[in-house]
Amino acid sequence: MVQAGLTLSNVQHNVNGVKVMSGQEVAIAYQLFRQCEPGTVVASATADAPFKFILGGNTVIRGFEMAVEQLSIGDKATAHVMSDYAYGKVGQPPDILDNEDLIIQLEVVSARNVDL
Repeated sequence: MVQAGLTLSNVQHNVNGVKVMSGQEVAIAYQLFRQCEPGTVVASATADAPFKFILGGNTVIRGFEMAVEQLSIGDKATAHVMSDYAYGKVGQPPDILDNEDLIIQLEVVSARNVDL
């Protein structure tokens, strides 16, 4: 799947997975890699201790949110995120340099409705 700023590959769909929706709290297991060093994990979260955020809440980089929006619970994918949809010109020193593309291997662990 290709979208401006993002390419999803190696998508493994959970045939029984429920589509995640904006406004839900999603729990994600992931590994984040720099494009120039694909073997070095910069950040991660496991299925046992997932990273949680409100989908559509603009609290994560746009490319991460765009990837999750296309998936269902139990889906796995690799997201190739262009720098403009990641940390852009400022980067996230010292781990992510300016104008650096990212690779994110992710799995949607769960999603739940929340009262805002």
